[in-house]
Amino acid sequence: MPIKEDTILIQEIKDLFIEIKNVDPGSLIREEELGKALSFSNFFDDFTRIINFFKKLTYLDISTLPTSQLTTLKNNITSFLSKIESIKTFTVDANNAMAERDAAANALISQYQYFFDQLSPIITYCEKEGTDYQALQLEVNKIVEDINAKYVEISEEFDQRKSELDIVIDAVKKAAQEVGVTQHTINFESASKKYKTLSYYWLTAISVTTIIIICASLFVFNSPIEIDPNDSYASYRFIQAAIARFTALFTLLIILFWEVRNYNAAQHNFIINQNKQNALSTFETFVSAARDEETKNAVLMQTTRAIFSNLPSGYLKNESADDGTSQIIEIAKSVNSKIPN
Repeated sequence: MPIKEDTILIQEIKDLFIEIKNVDPGSLIREEELGKALSFSNFFDDFTRIINFFKKLTYLDISTLPTSQLTTLKNNITSFLSKIESIKTFTVDANNAMAERDAAANALISQYQYFFDQLSPIITYCEKEGTDYQALQLEVNKIVEDINAKYVEISEEFDQRKSELDIVIDAVKKAAQEVGVTQHTINFESASKKYKTLSYYWLTAISVTTIIIICASLFVFNSPIEIDPNDSYASYRFIQAAIARFTALFTLLIILFWEVRNYNAAQHNFIINQNKQNALSTFETFVSAARDEETKNAVLMQTTRAIFSNLPSGYLKNESADDGTSQIIEIAKSVNSKIPN
């Protein structure tokens, strides 16, 4: 058949496609018109399957089909629409209405296999023909290239972020170490200031007590005990007055002794904590300047010695220059035993 006549046939089929699109399985039930007993509700699933099959035809490009296949397509669609129309126009007849309803429904259902056999090759051909595999391949290749480019971009960004993160982590670790050292330095500084202030208080107390003792001594030496010679208890009264003065001076001397002792203890603690503060303050500087592990270990050992050793301050009696080596070794062993292998 000439192409012109095929064009007319194609247009007729497209018009039939419009009718297929307007077919609704729900409209074929007709329960309100026929009643529940005579409605087509029992055939709803079968109607839906067949109608959906024909609706697939409406999405096909049939422009490349030859005349024979176009004719087959038109005839099957016409037959399908005719049977749909029979169901839509079915009326109740008093004589054997149930059988007539079933016959109208089965006329469509029984033809489904025939429709499928006739139209499946056409559907398969049109779907394959309508698929531009070359365009799909190009699109897939473009997607793959985009994915690869995105992967490279993400990888580069990830490496950059990782480098930045490593720098941040190193900075945080260093800051944490510095904060740790700084925190301990602050602790020793706080203790040092506390004992320094306390030593000032005791020094003030010593000064006041010393002044009181001097004044009391001058008073005692410049105010002799006056005794009436005619008093029969003169010796007793002299001893009583002397003991009172001696007790007062002795008490003041004891107070002065304890004040001096507390002052020496406060000064000792002030100097010890100041030494520990200085050791920690200079620790980072010496470690950073050291170029080898032996020097760093030596700095660490000296810092540890300054912290844990009982260094003399000059304010306490019987001070010894104990380097605390055994104590440091015990601390190292204790820490090492708690570290998991």
